[in-house]
Amino acid sequence: MGSRASQNLFTNLAASADLSTKQNKAVVINSSGTIAVAGAAANVLGFLANAPISGAVCSIAGVGGGALAIAGGTITAGDLLETDANGDVVVATGAAENICAQALESAVDNDVFNVVVYMDRVANTV
Repeated sequence: MGSRASQNLFTNLAASADLSTKQNKAVVINSSGTIAVAGAAANVLGFLANAPISGAVCSIAGVGGGALAIAGGTITAGDLLETDANGDVVVATGAAENICAQALESAVDNDVFNVVVYMDRVANTV
């Protein structure tokens, strides 16, 4: 494991469901104002840094800091990332994704690895 960026944590939002097995997944804030696992190409809030049960406070590694994420496929250090349907991260293809992070190291499917969290939208220019 290489260098790791410092986390920019915030912990004032509750889990919408039992997220005790979802640590390091990308998360979103839902319409109820609680935290849920992100779906595909989501506009993420950050990455879950703890394992809360339903209603418990979430620790979220947010934009501007580092986080641990779960790879949804093969990733190379430096790749721009978006979410898959399971809240894992995959390489963004450039066809109108919500970029949620950049890989700080290479990873393969199901690896937990270091990322820098940020939000960006890549518009389809074709």
